[in-house]
Amino acid sequence: MAMPNFAKIFGEGVELTPSYRSALKGSDCAIVMTEWDEFRKLRAKDYLDHMRSPNLIDARRIYDPEEFSELAFRAIGLGS
Repeated sequence: MAMPNFAKIFGEGVELTPSYRSALKGSDCAIVMTEWDEFRKLRAKDYLDHMRSPNLIDARRIYDPEEFSELAFRAIGLGS
């Protein structure tokens, strides 16, 4: 949803991808900065299966830290 506006602001300096899978593929760190359902539905296995080094920063506190104990996980920012 935000990709067109993001592209206007950041231009070609950032690679945009059509899915979480392609964004995570081979990555070393993911920062979740939205509470959208498509991200809420992800589980630790989704990150473990696609990332080279599964490090996750949950900037909206949408995940239960106990459920994500298999990967390097930090919850910061807003949320419960």
